[in-house]
Amino acid sequence: MKVKRKRSDHKELEERILEKAKHYVKEKDVEEESDDDDDKSDKRKATDEHLKVKREKNRLKKLRKRQVKRGEVELPTGQGKELALQYLKLWRDYNDIWKFQKIRQNWLLKHMYETKKISDSDFEILLQYLASMQGAARDRTLQEAEDRIKKYDDASNTDGKDAQIYGRARRIVQLLV
Repeated sequence: MKVKRKRSDHKELEERILEKAKHYVKEKDVEEESDDDDDKSDKRKATDEHLKVKREKNRLKKLRKRQVKRGEVELPTGQGKELALQYLKLWRDYNDIWKFQKIRQNWLLKHMYETKKISDSDFEILLQYLASMQGAARDRTLQEAEDRIKKYDDASNTDGKDAQIYGRARRIVQLLV
């Protein structure tokens, strides 16, 4: 059974890292006050401590990535949706002050088939946005939509969710061709 960790677990990891970093800074300050004779050995100790702190940070970072990959920990994802939909509505309503943001466009393109993330009314705005899109992103979007249609046609058993994806993909292909 996978255990989902709370956001507080992430905070605990960050606090441990910060605590070790503070400890390192204190030791470094003490070492700077020592005699010049011990200066070389102190620098070596400080470097070793710095490396230990750095290794621990990297170890914890890799551990967190593995946990996310295995699904043990969920990253907070609420803001991506809100910001991407805001970006889309800003494009529609205030095109003169709107500014292109690749990360928002990527989120929209990644999730455009998911009805839970992009409602039908927002999808209509997204279609208008896709019509104005240019370059490689437009080509990739068209190719992905065609692939999804082909996948739907090849599948023998399809449910309502697949039909929604198929419907959205068809509309995208019709628009971009």
